[in-house]
Amino acid sequence: MPESTEATKLAQRALEEHGPLKEVEPNIVGIDGHRFRINYGVPQEVTDRLHAPCDQDEVKYEDIPDDLKAYEDKDQGDHFDPLGFGLSRTHELPISLMWLYENHPYDAGDTILKTIELMFDELYMAVKSMFSYAFLYRFRGVNSYADKAEPAAFNAFPAAISPDWWSHQYVTQTNQILSGNLIPNPCFNVISYANSYGFKPNFPCCTVNRPQAYAKYVASSYAKINESTVAHLLLGPTSVETRIKGKTVKVRIPGWTTPEVNIEMNGGRSKRVIPDDSRLNHIATLPGATTVTLELPIEVRIAMRNSSASIYYGPLLYAFDIPYTKTHHQLLNWTDRKPLANDEVHPKFHDYVLEPTKLWQYAIDPDSTVVETSTSTVDNLPNPIFAKDAPPAFLTVDAWKIRIAWPTDDDTAAWPPIDPVVTRIRRKR
Repeated sequence: MPESTEATKLAQRALEEHGPLKEVEPNIVGIDGHRFRINYGVPQEVTDRLHAPCDQDEVKYEDIPDDLKAYEDKDQGDHFDPLGFGLSRTHELPISLMWLYENHPYDAGDTILKTIELMFDELYMAVKSMFSYAFLYRFRGVNSYADKAEPAAFNAFPAAISPDWWSHQYVTQTNQILSGNLIPNPCFNVISYANSYGFKPNFPCCTVNRPQAYAKYVASSYAKINESTVAHLLLGPTSVETRIKGKTVKVRIPGWTTPEVNIEMNGGRSKRVIPDDSRLNHIATLPGATTVTLELPIEVRIAMRNSSASIYYGPLLYAFDIPYTKTHHQLLNWTDRKPLANDEVHPKFHDYVLEPTKLWQYAIDPDSTVVETSTSTVDNLPNPIFAKDAPPAFLTVDAWKIRIAWPTDDDTAAWPPIDPVVTRIRRKR
């Protein structure tokens, strides 16, 4: 693949003219499962004028002012999107995504949001992340992309959906302590019920689009390579039936494993895995049936950010299991927040309120983390697996109450304290 394309050249030209990437970056005007729309070198004030008004379904080409059409480059395959998303270069999806993820500074979000205590993400962002990272891994073979797709699939996405899938959040929240009607509303562009679990807690895009998440994840879990090889790319309880002309199977080794990854074929001697640059381990199948057992050692990983600790175990990110009560009320119409009539609602649809019943403000010692096992086993996993107490492993840590140091801001947790002082003898576990 060429290292430089017209798209990246235009992006670099925009950076040279407008300043460093932290201040001016490619103007992303929309992304979905099929098309990626990114405007290289087109000023923000221009793309703002390309969006259709709320009462208009689309922007017609003949209605676009000539000064805006000047940005259209037919030689590069540019066109104005009929749905009003602006200038598009849809055939450059892989290059656009790759440029964005490889060049966007990792601390840009912190730079932009450093004064904002409350951070919310739309549920569908997790869906888009799963698809985008899986797409990039298939296209580039860079393992870090797959390592990002799996945490979105096993953490961000299921955390925002009830175990039975009858309710979901529209927006998820960092350090969320309750789910319900937030008064006053901390968000300016979603309703106060947007973080509650319901059928349609805000605009129904997440209601209709969230089923794509695992369907696309499963579809991205395997790939054929030159019709002679099949590769297993993403972890999950999946299977594939296919025919290949060769006899090679490749299995991706996640980046979170320890180097002591072993593989066993047909009950034979265990061997150390040596993956290639894409973290794929090559397996030559034997005549007849071949049974492969892959052992992926897991260790607790601690990521420190701003004096806060994120604790990972494999692809899973762990959080404090806050005790809470769950109540529900009649499903509300998200536009006017009025209850819907019973004959318009399936009996299993409700809007839920989750409220903490015990203290949630704790400081922890991440070095004290211990992996514990629950009553469920790997051989007999509960279904649904993301229900409370269902996973076969949980973590415990030493913790100290810091209620005064970590206050609430209305119905949400305020900014976490940095380096809180605790009394060591008052620890809990």
